[in-house]
Amino acid sequence: MLFLFSGAEKMAANEAIGSFNFVTLEGVPEDRSPVVNFESRHGVEDVAIFLETTKRGTPFTMRSFRDFASLAAAKTALLSYLAAKGSTESITYGGTQEPRKYTILNCKPVEEKAIVAAYGGAETVGRAKLVCDWTLISRDIAA
Repeated sequence: MLFLFSGAEKMAANEAIGSFNFVTLEGVPEDRSPVVNFESRHGVEDVAIFLETTKRGTPFTMRSFRDFASLAAAKTALLSYLAAKGSTESITYGGTQEPRKYTILNCKPVEEKAIVAAYGGAETVGRAKLVCDWTLISRDIAA
């Protein structure tokens, strides 16, 4: 999803993973949930279901969009995103900080390109855009 604005507008970035601010952050942060195990044995009808009392996170993906003043600035930001792999951060989603922290498992660039016609977003005049897919997992740490 790409939001276009006139060149004079500047959109406040109220979506973030840690200190990385975005114009948009798509997807829904997932919380930890109880683990359900199914066991079946050869020659035995039916299935045994075990519900563990512990809760565990499962990896999920969110997509970020951010504009930059130049393609060089976008490439520098991408290097920072990649360096954050393994760190545990808070997520601000829909303008509200999530109640727990999440570990960054991966950040994969989806689109990184220069923009010929400037538009406003997080930057007053965005000349480049960076779209990334983030793989995260919920942790039992309060934000």
